[in-house]
Amino acid sequence: MPIEFGCVCLHEAQDDYLLARTIGARSIPAATSIGIAEHTHIPIDDNGISKCLRGQLVYEPDVREVPFALPQRLAAAGFRSLVIAPLLMESDVFGMLIAARRKADAFTSGDCEFLRQVSEHVALATHQAQLNSALQRAYDDLRQSQQAALQQERLRALGQMASGIAHDINNAILTGRPVHRIVARTRNRI
Repeated sequence: MPIEFGCVCLHEAQDDYLLARTIGARSIPAATSIGIAEHTHIPIDDNGISKCLRGQLVYEPDVREVPFALPQRLAAAGFRSLVIAPLLMESDVFGMLIAARRKADAFTSGDCEFLRQVSEHVALATHQAQLNSALQRAYDDLRQSQQAALQQERLRALGQMASGIAHDINNAILTGRPVHRIVARTRNRI
């Protein structure tokens, strides 16, 4: 589906802004002209973004008529129609997909439905990537714990061996036996 501007933004529940996470390759010149780059904060005001945070797909057929910051920035860059689709995971909105075209009233109901479905797939893929990342961190933590336990076991064994050697040498000194025989026996232990 051709769009002239597209980006994916993420949102944390405690934040009052969106974080532009990914901008479409063809959208970069337009994004630059409206002051949006990757990792840019986009404020949330009482507009389509706040509606989208409640889980609604938002369609603005002509952004020139919408008096809020993001639609006005898009209008200033020559865009007219806008769709904002929520990225939902278990009824929680963690981001949104923003798509714009230069013509007014340029998105059909089929286009909006397609973007809603794309946002569901993007949300699922993002969630799977987050789960995979968490699983990888858990495996890494487990591996580090196993290595630490193995190192502790080696140190414990080394300590026991050193204690045994010290005990043998101490006994040899106390009983008057030659220490060189104990040293020879110790070499055999190692």
